[in-house]
Amino acid sequence: MLSPDAERALEILRRADGPVTYEELSGGGVRWPGDAIYELQLTGHPVDQAHGALRLGRTMVPGFAQAATG
Repeated sequence: MLSPDAERALEILRRADGPVTYEELSGGGVRWPGDAIYELQLTGHPVDQAHGALRLGRTMVPGFAQAATG
């Protein structure tokens, strides 16, 4: 069972059309975004991280976060 923060983070990541920042997770109601992402990773959810951007279930190519955010 996931914590409420991890469940909310997972919901936000699943709905996202692209990378999500920690600030966006926080703005979406996740009180402790870093802990929530760590919990998701510990429970086997594939969360890619690059330069502060997160994405669920896909592998980011090098430079992806920079290209996606301008």
